[in-house]
Amino acid sequence: MATPLFSQSTRKLAPGSLVEFKAGRLFRDGETNWVVPDTKRGVCYVKRDDGLLRFVWKERTRGNAEVDELIVFPGDVHLERVKQSSGRVYVLKFKSSKQRLFFWMQGAEEEEDSDVIHEMNVVLSGGEEDMEEEEEEELKAHRD
Repeated sequence: MATPLFSQSTRKLAPGSLVEFKAGRLFRDGETNWVVPDTKRGVCYVKRDDGLLRFVWKERTRGNAEVDELIVFPGDVHLERVKQSSGRVYVLKFKSSKQRLFFWMQGAEEEEDSDVIHEMNVVLSGGEEDMEEEEEEELKAHRD
């Protein structure tokens, strides 16, 4: 029986999502190397489909929502906070290329950012099975 990953979290996950967070996109200006925010409200999440991990950014609107979806390989990507920014800006870095995707957190609680990013990186590293086992052990310990 499959259980949702990180089920003890207060965040509700979309069906099929292993971990997610509300985020807008930022696009790098080729001339200045600065990032410019896209004002659309969105959500980033990771799902497993056909045995592959998929990193998805989806617009949080009704109707024909814009979706960006990438197949990622476990351990090839890492999400981290941009140190030069005073805001809640994060970059998804690929080890196999110089590709960088930038996001800005749209969740209400800034205090939860580090937990969400940790969970996202665990899943992106392929460690979601380990996390599920830990959750099952914690649930079992609470029942005993």
